[in-house]
Amino acid sequence: MDNYCLNRMELSKFLSVEFGSASLELEDTNIQLLIEQWENWQLEFVCLATLLSQILESKQKQEEDVYIILQEIYTLSDRKGLFLVEEIGAEFIEYMFRYIRNEELNIEDHLVEIRRDMGDYRY
Repeated sequence: MDNYCLNRMELSKFLSVEFGSASLELEDTNIQLLIEQWENWQLEFVCLATLLSQILESKQKQEEDVYIILQEIYTLSDRKGLFLVEEIGAEFIEYMFRYIRNEELNIEDHLVEIRRDMGDYRY
């Protein structure tokens, strides 16, 4: 099974769709295909805990109950498809120190790119 690390925008859209506060637009075909693969157990979604915390903080400011969302996130794998919330551990930090920074990407996109490379065993 392949895995796919969601960036902040994809994660935000995914959570909005998954928890019923939005639906996908016509231009969201890429995330729609990813969700279909995830629901069919062909793809594991990975989200970085730092990006998840930023999204939850934003939702909390909008007075949404983030505790319910958080509980639901950790039960997604039991209900729908494999979903991993990944902390930035020692292995990830060590990899970042060895990795040559891509100055064309912002930090968020760069972290997601690094995680995707790790998931594909591209060092």
